[in-house]
Amino acid sequence: MARIRTIKPEFFTSSDIVKMTPLARLFYVSLWCESDREGRLKWDLDTFKLRYFPGDNCDLETLAEELTSRELIILYEIDGKDYAEIPTFKDHQVINNREAESVIPARVKVACTRDSGEGKEGREGKGKERKTRDAFDASQIELDPLINKTSWLEWVAFRKHRKAITEEAAKKQLKMLVGYDQATQARIIDKSISGDYQGLFAPEGQAPPITIVGSNDGKRKPLTA
Repeated sequence: MARIRTIKPEFFTSSDIVKMTPLARLFYVSLWCESDREGRLKWDLDTFKLRYFPGDNCDLETLAEELTSRELIILYEIDGKDYAEIPTFKDHQVINNREAESVIPARVKVACTRDSGEGKEGREGKGKERKTRDAFDASQIELDPLINKTSWLEWVAFRKHRKAITEEAAKKQLKMLVGYDQATQARIIDKSISGDYQGLFAPEGQAPPITIVGSNDGKRKPLTA
C-alpha cells in the first residue's frame, strides 16, 4: 500500500543523491511511499514498475543496483520472501501516530556487513541479507558478435572498482546494447562511466532499431514472429 511521505529540499543536493541517475533518484523516492513506518517494504520490482513507472522504458533491476551499491536500501530475505529496508528512513520522515505498526519482519544486522551502523530497528528478526554472487565475472560472459567487446570490457572493469555486475544485470544490459550499432554502444557506456553511473541507459529519444536483432553469425537479421 502506497503512503504519503515528505521530501526535504536538501535531498536534491545531497552528495550521494546527485551521483545517481535521475530515474534512480525517482525510484528511491517511490520506495519511501512503499515503506511502512519502520522503513521496511515488500520487494517486488514488477509491482513497482506498474505503480511508479507505467509509461517509462526503464530497467528497475539496474536502478535498484544504484541504490543498493550506495546502501540507500538493503535487500533481505525471510522465509523465502523478499523484503527491503531503507536504513535512514526514520531519520528523514515524520510518521503519523495513527499509521499502523509494521507487519514486515525486521532484518538481522550482521556485524561484518558495511551497513551494520546504519538505520534504526524496532526489534530483531529472523531474516538474512542477500549475499552478492561474487563468483560471476561479466568479462567472461559469451558476447554476441554485435556487441562492442572493447567498450563492454571497459564497462566491466569500471564496475569492478565499485560494485561488480551481477549475472542477471549483465544479461539485461547486453540485451539492451545489442539493439544499437557498436558506435552507439560505446557512447552509452562512455556516458555511464563519465557520469559514475551504476547502470547503462538507452540514449534519450533514441529507441533501438526494433526491426533487427543480433545473431550468432555476426550479421543483423529481421525479427520474425
